[in-house]
Amino acid sequence: MVSPGDKPDNVPPKIITGPDNVKIWDRPNAFGPVPANQMEEGKKVCSQIDLVAVGYHPNAQDENGKKFPNGGFLCVPKK
Repeated sequence: MVSPGDKPDNVPPKIITGPDNVKIWDRPNAFGPVPANQMEEGKKVCSQIDLVAVGYHPNAQDENGKKFPNGGFLCVPKK
């Protein structure tokens, strides 16, 4: 199972296109835990694709290397 690290890595994760042409994070372990003040936003973002937020990185990047304004969430299937 994909899981975040203990804290956000110095090198932010970036969206890439995986082998099956689905967009994925290049380094899931670069995420730290979801902070309490980001829980609601993580729930909102990940639930749009029927997933749950397990990680957050304040400097996560889109596929063009541009920082997401509000950081990025690592979303995984609900248990």
